[in-house]
Formats: sequence, C-alpha cells, structure tokens
Amino acid sequence: MYRVVFIPFTAIDHHKKPVTVGAGLLSNESIESYSWLLKAFLKTHGKEPTFVLTDQDAAIKQVIENVFPNSKHKIMFVAYNEKVEKQGIILIYFKYVT
Repeated sequence: MYRVVFIPFTAIDHHKKPVTVGAGLLSNESIESYSWLLKAFLKTHGKEPTFVLTDQDAAIKQVIENVFPNSKHKIMFVAYNEKVEKQGIILIYFKYVT
C-alpha cells in the first residue's frame, strides 16, 4: 500500500535476547537511501556494528562496505524446499561476505 522499505536495527543484549535499537523507513532501496540511513545510524550510535545481516540486495552490500568497513556482513539466504515447506519449516542459510 505505502511502498516503503522497513529497515530494523536489532542488537543482542547481555541476556542474549534481541533488542530493537533503531529502525528506518525508506522510500526506495537505492544506494543513496541506504547510505543516508546507515550514516545516520553510525552518527547516532557512534560505532559500527560487529556484524550486519541482510538479504542479497546489491545496493545494501555496497553501502555496508563503504559505511561499515570493519563490520562482518552476512547475507541471509532463505531456501524453500517443497518437501520441507509442507512441514511448515523454512531453511535459512547464512553466508559471510568477504
């Protein structure tokens, strides 16, 4: 309906629980939009995240390399298998980007 992209920033607290530390709404998935958002995050939090988990979008990959050069970037692959899907399970694979 609104055609916006929701970008959550989630951290892990000292109890190993996820905590939302920020979020952004973007009108598009361009390099400029991602760059603006990640630079705003960096300015607000004062340091790069240890690692970043994203989908396979090429624009976000490029921006992470430029804005968070010291962060480890993981790409989340979601694999749908017809047999597994019938059981209500979705397999998720993670891959380090170097």
